[in-house]
Amino acid sequence: MRNQQVKSRIRTLMKKVKQAIQGNDRASASSQLREVNKALGKAVNKGILKSNTASRWLSRLSRSVSRLATS
Repeated sequence: MRNQQVKSRIRTLMKKVKQAIQGNDRASASSQLREVNKALGKAVNKGILKSNTASRWLSRLSRSVSRLATS
């Protein structure tokens, strides 16, 4: 149950970043991205997610935020 709660929280945080990206809110997306990074790191340390999975998710979000910053 605890693992499901952690994964659900991470997915919710990721959705908030995606909404900020769609709204062209660079500052909000960057701050939300830091929260996602922190949550993913904790999940990996606790063994809830694999390291490669967390890295892949974070990489995709980071790339989207950086595209927002350049455009």
